[in-house]
Amino acid sequence: MRKRSLNNPLLQCFQQQRGAAKHRSIPWKLPYWEWLQIWQESGHLEERGCYKGEWVMARNGDKGAYEAGNVKIVRCETNNREARAGKPRARPLCSPPSHPQPKITRVDPLSVAIRAPLISYKPIRGGSHLGIAYRAARC
Repeated sequence: MRKRSLNNPLLQCFQQQRGAAKHRSIPWKLPYWEWLQIWQESGHLEERGCYKGEWVMARNGDKGAYEAGNVKIVRCETNNREARAGKPRARPLCSPPSHPQPKITRVDPLSVAIRAPLISYKPIRGGSHLGIAYRAARC
């Protein structure tokens, strides 16, 4: 049986998709010939994939088993959009902040430079053979 799947790339795709469904604990009730027929009738068998612009086999409403009558062939981004449609967002896009935001004011760059600690760089003794090495020292 394993040797047969090595010679048939479509059978490998079927086994891969069935294995992914099993990994996600989704029942699989499609025999190979029925899976292949659904893909061939869609006209997108050569465009299968899981990236933007590619086509996937999706379940209606993301419910039930993979079985005839409960699957459709749609673009990956359509399937992702439908999957997110029924789920609440982790954080709404336009929600007010839960804590007060700091007020941003314009700062004069000269006043900041004057208040900042001044640092000069002095040569390190013995570093001349490597070029001049410096270390920071406060003024």
